[in-house]
Amino acid sequence: MQTWLLTIARSRALDRVRALRRRREEPLEGDDGQVVAEQAAEGDPALDAEASERRRIVVAALSGLPTEQREALELGYFGGLSQTEIAERTGQPLGTVKTRMRLALQKLRSQLQVLGSDGGRAGGAG
Repeated sequence: MQTWLLTIARSRALDRVRALRRRREEPLEGDDGQVVAEQAAEGDPALDAEASERRRIVVAALSGLPTEQREALELGYFGGLSQTEIAERTGQPLGTVKTRMRLALQKLRSQLQVLGSDGGRAGGAG
């Protein structure tokens, strides 16, 4: 459950890399047999806009969390600390840290469902 957000982000990133690789490897041909210029070159404005919108949604969801929950998630996912290390650093009981992270992930999951609705990949049966 705690790895849900990271799993989604990793899955989406891998999907993007694979899609870009396929587009580079499979050139499009026009009616006259000429290879058409790639539409999905690196820096594609459509992909950049989509990534920017996803980033905006995730940042908004994170900033909407209570401070204690957001801090625990940031230390764990962005700071690379274990829950035990978070408890030591914040002076909170381990159970409190676990509860804060669980609640934060539940809130993020419900707020970020919109990100999983575009391809059906993130909306698993979990």
